Order: sequence, then C-alpha cells, then structure tokens
Amino acid sequence: MGHDLTATHTQLSPIPLHASRGLTLVRGEGSYLWDDKDRRYLDLMTNYGVNLLGHAHAAVTDAIKRQASLLTNAHQSFETPARQDFLEALGALLPPPLTRISFGNSGAEAIEAALKFARVATGRIGIIATHRAYHGRTFGALSATADAKYRDPFAPMLGGVRHIPFDDLDALDNVLDDSVAAVIVEPIQGEGGIRVPADGYLKGIRERCDSRGILLMCDEIQTGFRTGSPFAFSREDIVPDILCLSKSIANGPSAQGKPWEHLRRQSIGLRRRDRDPQGAR
Repeated sequence: MGHDLTATHTQLSPIPLHASRGLTLVRGEGSYLWDDKDRRYLDLMTNYGVNLLGHAHAAVTDAIKRQASLLTNAHQSFETPARQDFLEALGALLPPPLTRISFGNSGAEAIEAALKFARVATGRIGIIATHRAYHGRTFGALSATADAKYRDPFAPMLGGVRHIPFDDLDALDNVLDDSVAAVIVEPIQGEGGIRVPADGYLKGIRERCDSRGILLMCDEIQTGFRTGSPFAFSREDIVPDILCLSKSIANGPSAQGKPWEHLRRQSIGLRRRDRDPQGAR
C-alpha cells in the first residue's frame, strides 16, 4: 500500500551548522539587506565574499533571467554557448600557463578536485598546508584545514597532510621531501585573520616547489577578485600550478546541478606541465 503524501506533513528544520543570528532576511539591494520587519542593515559580511557586486545587481539579475529562459541545465558532455562565454571571459584574466579547467559546485569541491589532481599528476600523496588556513568542510578540504574545532569530530583525517606555520619558509624547508605532491596556500589568509604574508613568501614557495617537482596550489576562493587585481597571487609575479576559485566569481548564484553556466561559482585552472592530469605529471 502506497504512502498517502497528503495525510501527513513532516516539519523540517536545518541542522545548525552555523550560529543563528536571530534575523530573517527577505531582500537585498546593493550593499544593504532588509529583514522581515523592514529594518535595513549594511552588509559587511557579503556571504564571506560571495556578493562582490552587491545584492540584486541589475546585470546579474538580467543574465540569470536570460539564461533561465533558454537553458538551465546541461551535462558537460555537451557544449553550450553560456559555458563557452564563461571560459573565454575567465581565460582573458588568467596567465597563459593556466590552460585547463575543471568545473564543480562549490569552493570545497574545487579543493577536493585540486587534491586529486595533485596526487594523480605527481604520483605522490603528501600535501603541505598551513596553520590558520581554511579550505572547506568536505573531507579532503577539511584535512587541509588545520583548526581542531572543524577537524576533531571527524578524525582521523585524510592521510599525508601536514600543517606548518603560515608565512614561514624555514618551516616549509623542514617538511619538503619526495613524498610531497603539493603545497596548498591562501595568498592572503581569510578566516585566519586577513593575514598578508611578507613580500617574497609566495615566490619562495614557488621556487621550492619548482626545485623538487612539487605542485603549488593557490586557494583564492576568498581572495579572488577582491584584492585590487583578479588574483592575489599576482602581487609576487608567480603562477600556481593549480588555482582554486569560487564565491565572488558568480556574485551568489549557486552552480549546483549545473545551472547558469555563465555564472559558474567554482573553477580550477590547472597549469599544464609535462603531462595532463589524466596521465600524471
């Protein structure tokens, strides 16, 4: 006997992964938000940097409406004009060595894919990350995140990941060996306290990675398009092997289920070295 869906109603409530602020937000415009009592707030959070262009931006809204009227979902087995437009727009901003891209639904997925690419491309399993960095809450991304409050409930983490102090090249020298596939770093730490490293730090990592055949992964999920230039790594005139982007690249619309390909939230630019990620480095 089938279940009568009209006879019962289940009351759902979100799992409290974030602290409640006691507000119900109903609309936004530019840099402001309004709650259900029509009180206005200056948005200094911007969803951790997602809403780079503000709320209800006319160009973004028009682009969503236009694409929704044409095609909201397309598997990557098929080409679409919207996806091609996105690739051309992003490619115009990237340095030439970054020629390959992988799509996903979130910043955490960008990190997950980057970790996989690094292992496949090098044949090694080791990952070096930094203290106070935040890379996401999926399992691989969480393994690269050092803060115990995120990690401990789900331990043990992914093997082969070690953490060292941020902005400390001597500490990096002490852990680099032939087991390391990649070093992952935020060019400016976000959740760690908006920590800008000393001049030469990123270049020093780049040089050390090059000398050992190790990949450099830049997590620009929070810094991308927010530091005065498209990418924060450019302040030291380096190019990472893998670049992870999300958040402000789309100004808010979710790419889950592959809608709005022209407003994609997450991408990974993979610097082509000796071989493609499908074949190993």
